[in-house]
This record gives sequence, structure tokens and C-alpha cells, in this order.
Amino acid sequence: MSAKAGQEGGGEGAFEAKRREIAAADRFYLRPRIQMTIGNDGVLHAYVYLMSESWYPDSPGFIPRASVRGDRRGIHDLPNGGKYHAAIRLSPADAQDLQRAGRDLAGDRIFFRVLKGRLQANGLPSFVLEIDRLEVGFQGQVVGITPSQSKDNLEGRVQGSGG
Repeated sequence: MSAKAGQEGGGEGAFEAKRREIAAADRFYLRPRIQMTIGNDGVLHAYVYLMSESWYPDSPGFIPRASVRGDRRGIHDLPNGGKYHAAIRLSPADAQDLQRAGRDLAGDRIFFRVLKGRLQANGLPSFVLEIDRLEVGFQGQVVGITPSQSKDNLEGRVQGSGG
């Protein structure tokens, strides 16, 4: 009697074991596309396409794709619509150092949890995410942004990669 392909001695296959591991996970990270600016006020704004340009999670921190116009005659696209937005206030010295250092896309990561997920009738996914942390990479350092309940309390940390 021989075991089927992907099974070890009659136990569950490696594929099934990996499927169960992924299904049980509740925290993930991705290396997303991040658009970043540092304003004259020293605030770093990061805009992240997390999943797709055609849809976005219905979750806190994500900018709606469109809005009703003020004259209520239609809708218009919002700048950075569908992206996750995070911000951190930097000291003037940190802002200058980061602009001088330049970006390192290899340091870009976003950590999140999937609170709810399903497929809609139109086939598009519907997710509710909780963002734990966003990291924006620069040459030799990473800016970590942890979402805050208060937009006035922009918390985060610039840390070197020396190690």
C-alpha cells in the first residue's frame, strides 16, 4: 500500500497543513507601494495601496475613493482615494535627514490583522482590517508609524538600521 502524493505515511499533506496554518493566522504583513511626502510643517504623510487600485478595505484610515460634490450634482474622485493614510510629525532635524537620505523601498512594510473578510455578490472581496504598524523605508533607517486614536497625536519613531 502506498501513500498518495503530498502525504507522509497516511498523514495530512503538506499543502493541507499549510492551508490550515494560513487560515489560522490573524496577523499579516505586506511590502506595499507607498507614496510619501514630507510637508513644510514637518509631517510625513504616507499613502498606501494595500490590496488593489480597484477596491479597498472598508476599514479605519482608508480614504474613500469618491465623495458627493458640494453642489450635490454628482460625485468626484478624492485625491489618494482607496489608499491607507498614515502620518507622523517629525522634528526639523529628522525631516531634513530623511529627505537627504532618500527612500529605500525595501524597508516599506505594513502590518495588519484581518477582522472580517468575505466575497461580495459581485465577486470583489470585502475586508475589515486593523492596521498595527506602517514602516516607511529610507536609506539606513526606517520610520515606524503606529496608528493613533487621535489624529492630533501623531506617534511614531525614526530608527536607524545599524545592527
